[in-house]
Amino acid sequence: MRNKKRHRVILWIVCGLSLLPLACSRSSEREIAQAEAAYQKKDFSRAVALSESVLQKEPASLPAHRLKVLASMAQGEIEGAFNEYDQVEKNHPNIAPALLKAISVAIINNALTNENYFVRSAAVKAIGEMGDRSQIPLIIPGLKDSAPFVRFFTVESLGQLGGPEALKLLLAMGKDPDGMVRVGVVKSLDDMAASKNGAPAGVDMNNILATLIDDTEPTVKLFALAALTRNGDEKAFSQIMEIVPKLEGPARSAGAAALGRTKRREAAPF
Repeated sequence: MRNKKRHRVILWIVCGLSLLPLACSRSSEREIAQAEAAYQKKDFSRAVALSESVLQKEPASLPAHRLKVLASMAQGEIEGAFNEYDQVEKNHPNIAPALLKAISVAIINNALTNENYFVRSAAVKAIGEMGDRSQIPLIIPGLKDSAPFVRFFTVESLGQLGGPEALKLLLAMGKDPDGMVRVGVVKSLDDMAASKNGAPAGVDMNNILATLIDDTEPTVKLFALAALTRNGDEKAFSQIMEIVPKLEGPARSAGAAALGRTKRREAAPF
């Protein structure tokens, strides 16, 4: 009888211990959700406190580290955020890259609204360099920025990111009032055509590029022809060779750049 009771007690203890991680996990999930809600409401102190509570139980929780870092940064504690990253890199290297990305995106996101258009340009450029298409929504406002410089780098970043959404946005920007931005659109479409992962499946990039050769801006027209040439359009190359010798003044620079983009040796003498 005593043995049966002893076995029952041991079984209860074993079952209880086995359920502890599950209980902790559910508790942590609730606290993470609460921390996220606090962060969205700009109650950053509470977000930090809740994140730290989770980290006491689960030191390698990426969501908790992420929220703690973001809330710290929102409070202006940039150094503290990077100190947190240093500790994660040391103790939990497997989640360090994801945390660093979260920090980077937060910094870039803040820079996207900076009053200095050079800073905004660098921010949208950084999104393109990251190569993560999920970040496209962050740079969409840059397409309507008052500074053409920002719009130019935004369309350039879309070309780097590629995919159906980027293509749709670039096509809309082909009507931008600034010629420099439209040149950026052509370059981006050209880059997408040259990239294996850039152009969406089933899309004929030459048909799209051909719609830009009638642009009123000579540089846009020349770059569109150069892109078509790179994609094997011999007629486009012939047009460039006819246009370039007739260019005068600053337009000659655009002609030289377009010839270079054709990647054709026959263009070298010109």
